[in-house]
Amino acid sequence: MGSTRVSRFILVAAAVACLTASAAFAADPIQAGDVIHFFDGPGASPGGEFQVTKTPTNTATWLFSTFCVQNTEYMQFYPAYQGGFNVVGITDHVVLGNTSLSPKAAYLYTQFRSGTYSLFDYVNPTQRNTDATLLQQAIWNYQGIGSYSNKYTTDADAANWTGIGSVRVMNLTWAASYNNNQFKAGDNAQDVLTIVPVPEPVFLQFGVLSGLGGFALWRRRR
Repeated sequence: MGSTRVSRFILVAAAVACLTASAAFAADPIQAGDVIHFFDGPGASPGGEFQVTKTPTNTATWLFSTFCVQNTEYMQFYPAYQGGFNVVGITDHVVLGNTSLSPKAAYLYTQFRSGTYSLFDYVNPTQRNTDATLLQQAIWNYQGIGSYSNKYTTDADAANWTGIGSVRVMNLTWAASYNNNQFKAGDNAQDVLTIVPVPEPVFLQFGVLSGLGGFALWRRRR
């Protein structure tokens, strides 16, 4: 009976750990088919932060900050451009060149979005501007855009992620023409990063509690 209790405790702890990890921070309320807009956030041009919104007439309504994963596609901020961008896909790759999202870039965006990344200053505006610039450069580095080395590349190299977790790429197109048709409706736009829901573990889909009960019964009948 003692070993049964210990085994059940271990399984419960594992289930709670999985649920806690999945709920570390909420997925972004964006899906394919949406039209989004951007405000200019901290960081030096031409990189992020870019602040994403669905209701651009109110600058307080931005949903989350993101960074770009290309340097040969473009975007424009509201209100200079008011047509928005179509979310045509949420994938694991950049449209142009079909470049896969780097696990190390995904690691850095995950740390940034946690809101508690020790290397990133979320409070001081001047330092946040510097940190956003460096973080964007590190993301570009891992996407094969230039060669950068800074505190973020050092951290990502040490972490050495091999997967992309809950980070994905929003594939975007221009929803309206802009700048005398330099960019036409339907043209590819700058792809950016987003957070998606973490898939529920298979054992939770079948009901962790019923599974634990069955395991305990099996242990007692041995």
